Amino acid sequence: EFRRVKLDKALIDNITSSARSVDIVRGIGRMATDLGMEVVAEGVETAEQFTALRSLGIPFAQGYHFARPMKPLVLLPFLLGKPVPVEQRTLRVAG
Repeated sequence: EFRRVKLDKALIDNITSSARSVDIVRGIGRMATDLGMEVVAEGVETAEQFTALRSLGIPFAQGYHFARPMKPLVLLPFLLGKPVPVEQRTLRVAG
């Protein structure tokens, strides 16, 4: 059973400039909400895109606007608000 709908980056790319993208995202969001599903926007790269999505009732988003992909060694400190200095981001093997 599906519990989550992910909006593809192709829809998100034009969310601030295309009325058609806005209408599609709004429609998918409403349908998913009516079915009790979560909606996640993928590929959010700007604050403007995130603001537009929030205004359309899309509560979850992921993408470079929030963070770039990172190694596990860096992830936990990032989540705890204690970023690892760049020079310490490589995993060293004892030897």
